[in-house]
Amino acid sequence: LARHLSNSSIKSLVRVNRNEYIDLMEKVGVTIALSARLLSASEVLAFARGGDVARVTLLEGARAEALEVIVRPGAPVAGKKLMDARLPRECLVCAYVRGEQAAIPNGMTELQPGDRVILFVLKSFANKALTYFGDD
Repeated sequence: LARHLSNSSIKSLVRVNRNEYIDLMEKVGVTIALSARLLSASEVLAFARGGDVARVTLLEGARAEALEVIVRPGAPVAGKKLMDARLPRECLVCAYVRGEQAAIPNGMTELQPGDRVILFVLKSFANKALTYFGDD
């Protein structure tokens, strides 16, 4: 309300109890809407996934996840073109960061050990997808 009545540069942060309110809050001008439940769940999932999973974000009512993983030396995808990596259909490599450069991959992209990769996966295939990026 203060943002609309006075200065539009005022930043606002709201904690919501119901996840469905996040989109609503952003539509009415709230700068950031946070769900403690989702944040906690993401941290627990990152810990439970273990290894080199840096971050987990739940998507689509928790049926899908966005994972940030680090490619390990010896990983099945390391040094291979993505089109030859035989990743499950339920796993999409959306972006990667190598050093200071971020990029959107294509089939010709070769991921290297140490690359940070953003994956979208169906939750039921997350563990299988992670085996392609680790050396387990």
